[in-house]
Amino acid sequence: MPVGVVINPVAGGGRGARALGAVVSGVHRLGRTPRVHVTGGPGEAIAVAERFARDGCTPILAVGGDGTTNEVANGLLRAGTGTPLGIVPVGRGTDLVRTLGGPTDVAASVARGLAPETRRIDAGQATLADGSSRWFVNAAGVGIDAEVAARMDTSRLLGSLLPYLVAVVATARRARPVGLRVDIDGTPAWSGDAWTVVVANGRYFGGGMRIVPAADPGDGRFGVVAIGGTSRGELLRNLPRVYRGTHVGHPKFWQSDGISVLVSPTDASTGAVRVQLDGEVAGAAPVRFAIHPAALTVAR
Repeated sequence: MPVGVVINPVAGGGRGARALGAVVSGVHRLGRTPRVHVTGGPGEAIAVAERFARDGCTPILAVGGDGTTNEVANGLLRAGTGTPLGIVPVGRGTDLVRTLGGPTDVAASVARGLAPETRRIDAGQATLADGSSRWFVNAAGVGIDAEVAARMDTSRLLGSLLPYLVAVVATARRARPVGLRVDIDGTPAWSGDAWTVVVANGRYFGGGMRIVPAADPGDGRFGVVAIGGTSRGELLRNLPRVYRGTHVGHPKFWQSDGISVLVSPTDASTGAVRVQLDGEVAGAAPVRFAIHPAALTVAR
């Protein structure tokens, strides 16, 4: 059976394209035959990964950043074949790999992706304001992090930390907290002005922020956090604490967990409140998140 290889050539400022030869060589070196698709635009990897899985390719390697991994995971979950996902992290965002403890070297990532050992992790499903539905694997957010994700789409800065920090600072200058309500498992849980509400399956987002330090992608529950309406200055001063994971004691930080989460704007006059899924802008709130335990097979 061939190995499906889905490559985002523009990931990491062109690292995806540059990794193509090493990925193909690595697959051949391990005695397998690659079936390669180089994507030409957003969303394409979903259909490609689904087709590869239905055609019997196994595993499927996602070569790119968290957005590429999200699309490949969506395709695999749509196929429903249980085909394992391998991640070759060459994009700016590698937050899921941080949680899973995978390597960042291309050759080592290919070897891990093709190894027989796998594990099952949870996947989240988001149903957006327009009724559309999409899977996510690492983390979703409602508020400023979705605005930052939109800005990151146009950033040409390399690396993961610097582009995100620049985007946060630039976005915070114009953004403001919005009124949001959080219902967990059908019960009102939190309401107030917030910079963001994050629904997390993994521990990291935003290029290494330990937003939910204790999150476990295999426990069948979301970690849910809200960053309340601090001043812009306080928000930016506390960013280093989020990267260290020491922000959890801040009085404006609220945390809970659950299996079903509804995030709704409390004031229609604020306009559309964007939603990001694994760092990609997907739509607007209100948005309902549901956890699907052990839904996705990944390389161990």
